[in-house]
Order: sequence, then structure tokens, then C-alpha cells
Amino acid sequence: MSEEIIENLDTVVPEEVKTPEVKEEGKPEADVKTVLAQKEHFRTKAERLEKELSEAKGKPAEATITLEAIKIGKKLEKYSDEVIDDVAKVIKSTNPNDILAALENPYIKRGIEAKQQEEINKSKVPGSSGSIGYGNQKSPDEIRKLTPEEHMKLDQESLRPSTGI
Repeated sequence: MSEEIIENLDTVVPEEVKTPEVKEEGKPEADVKTVLAQKEHFRTKAERLEKELSEAKGKPAEATITLEAIKIGKKLEKYSDEVIDDVAKVIKSTNPNDILAALENPYIKRGIEAKQQEEINKSKVPGSSGSIGYGNQKSPDEIRKLTPEEHMKLDQESLRPSTGI
């Protein structure tokens, strides 16, 4: 009767559900040896790295300013922090070499110059509009050297109503 059940199971249970038979019995031992070798390799590597880390924690941090960083700093020295920040935003990079390259771009140079000129114009004190002066604006030394006739002519020009700005 048990033979009949076993025969019926063979027909009822599909092939995918049956356990595959192991054909090579020596293969699992090779896999175990490989895994053990890998385990030992990574254990020694982890020990070495932990030792290096503990040694590095005991030492003070060293300054690692390179000659290239010093050169970049010298080149950026003539620009304000605001200009450098603005250029970095425009080029969407904070890499110093990218910023230096962008500062050489003629369009960015013109933008910087325009902004500087705008700041200069804002800082200038406007002159008084009612000041009386000579139209030709001669220096005091030039005025001293003028003849009496030239003085009269210059006075008459200064008394004429202004025709422009």
C-alpha cells in the first residue's frame, strides 16, 4: 500500500517541487574552503585598517595646502568674496579652477566691470546744480597766466546762461 502512495505521489507532485539531487558530492567542500579563505583575507584586512585608523586618530591633523592652492589664492586675491560667490552661482560650481576659468571669460569680465562701475557711481557725491564756474574749467595756474582781455572774455562766458547740462 505504501508503494502505491509513493507511485501516486510521483504522478501528483510536479517536477519543480521535487528536490534536486546533488550529483557532485565534492563541490560543497570546495565552496567551504573558498569562503573560509575569503573570511580570513577580510579579517586580516579589517585588523590592518583598524590599526591604521587608531594610529591616525592619535596624530594631529596635518595641513595639506598645496602649491596649486596657494597659486589659486593669489589669482583670486584681486576679487571680492561677493564677486567670487556670484561667479560660483552663475557657473554652478565651487571648484576654484572652474571659477578662475570663468573669471577669464569676457562676458563675466564685462559683468564684473559693470557692477564695479555701478558701485563707483553710487558712491559719488553728486555736484551742486547751481554752482557758478567756468565752462572751460581751467586750472588756477592757467587762470593766473591769462591776460586781462582773456580774463574779461572768460568772465563773460561764465555769466552766459547755460545751454545744456
